[in-house]
Amino acid sequence: MRLVMLLMATVMMAGAAGAYFWHAAETRSAEAEFRAAKAGLEQMVQQVKFRAALGEGEVNGRGWPLSIDTSWFNGTPPRNTLLSGRFPWVQIAGVTEYDLDHPPARVALSEDGPEGAGFWYNPGKGIVRARVGPTLTDKRAIELYNRLNGTSIDRLFAPVPRPVMTEGQ
Repeated sequence: MRLVMLLMATVMMAGAAGAYFWHAAETRSAEAEFRAAKAGLEQMVQQVKFRAALGEGEVNGRGWPLSIDTSWFNGTPPRNTLLSGRFPWVQIAGVTEYDLDHPPARVALSEDGPEGAGFWYNPGKGIVRARVGPTLTDKRAIELYNRLNGTSIDRLFAPVPRPVMTEGQ
């Protein structure tokens, strides 16, 4: 009986140790993915500012590039490593979004369509944001988005701006 108890305790200790090391490895992996996504975002921001300073290519009346070109990155554009490679690369904000500081959808929920793109670029303000993937809680997704983008939003989704209609339209 004593041998069975000792064997059970040993199995439980081994299981606990295995769970601890698995959790530690998962945490390191998630942090490495986060750092890579942050580096990609910073690379995008630097290139937008650099191209705006040069006035190179098509820029809008505010002096910002109208889009982000993959050739700016020597053929290897940065990826948002928090999302799979199946997600679109970057979404360019439309004119109705030029006054926004964040994309209406901060979480990429679908690989279909631009709202699921890993990055969002607003040529109205020269702002680049990285989206996050779904997490277990909205609170965790908001914390991750804020940490990644250096912001302090309190909602994952915002209303999409509508074009203002004037008389005669």
